[in-house]
Amino acid sequence: MGKHSRILVVRGPTYFAPGDEKAFFDWLQSIPCVANVGGKLRDLFITLKRPPSAKDMVELSALLRRYRMPVKVLDPFKTARNVKWLKPQP
Repeated sequence: MGKHSRILVVRGPTYFAPGDEKAFFDWLQSIPCVANVGGKLRDLFITLKRPPSAKDMVELSALLRRYRMPVKVLDPFKTARNVKWLKPQP
């Protein structure tokens, strides 16, 4: 995968119900560039098949924001086209 890591490590979210946890993992695993998801304690390990496409980046950033996780984990994949929607939100 070149200079980009194949594994994104991010602090896992807080779930408020079993359905919330299921929705999170269903959404994450539906993103085409995601190969595998695992965890250890509070850290979530997201293994990528390939660098995220523009559509993958939209989904990944939306998922991370929805679950109040740091979008900064996607910084290695910033481009001139996606930098605007990867900026921290107030």
